[in-house]
Amino acid sequence: MSVKKRCIDDLQTKGPITLKLKEHLLFRGLSIREWENVRTCIKEKSYKKGEYVFECGEVCDRIIIIQSGSVKIFRLNSSGREQILEILEKGDTCACNPGVLDWSCSACARAMTPCRVWYLTRMDYVRLVNSNFKLSNALNHVLAQRVNRLNTLIEEVSLENSQKKLVKFILGMIDAPECRCQEPNCLSIPYNYEEIAHRLGTVRETVTRHLNQFKRHGWIDIKPHQIIIRDRQALENILR
Repeated sequence: MSVKKRCIDDLQTKGPITLKLKEHLLFRGLSIREWENVRTCIKEKSYKKGEYVFECGEVCDRIIIIQSGSVKIFRLNSSGREQILEILEKGDTCACNPGVLDWSCSACARAMTPCRVWYLTRMDYVRLVNSNFKLSNALNHVLAQRVNRLNTLIEEVSLENSQKKLVKFILGMIDAPECRCQEPNCLSIPYNYEEIAHRLGTVRETVTRHLNQFKRHGWIDIKPHQIIIRDRQALENILR
């Protein structure tokens, strides 16, 4: 059975939808009646680590919102190497389909951890957006955020120097709310070295070598899933 067929067959509501979904950017500010119209359309599904949420080339027949866990959106380059486009965490959505019936996904999505997602079918999604300007405005905001993230990715991977790519990635994480630690200048990195390499279009050994070099220079410290910035100016100088 194909991934797409399995996903559709398994789609079912698993108990009451938590009110936390109501606080999502797409649905924030809806009236009680408007929210109930949305709530009746939402379904839920769980995925195991490594399981595909959708594959490249599938017709986009639903949008997802991450309830828990992480999902990576990626493509394969000509050499078969993964290029991570973005990581969807709790509250993130893949919403992008404007309602075109033959709209196909140009990327794949795979669970990085065990995760649960909410589903909204394309037809329900289009109907709700077309009938509610609040949802339409919220969708525009979500799409603008995704475009901004993808523009950052393009800037990162367009750099020819792998060291500059890594520095650009690290400095970009400083302002990401999901990556901030309690300690000043501390980044909580949600990726391992392999995933960072896939995002930057390089290999793990290159990422490891550069990070160790930065640490020897005293520019950063490395802890499990964390990077401590000790000399931001030194890192910024690499980009000049």
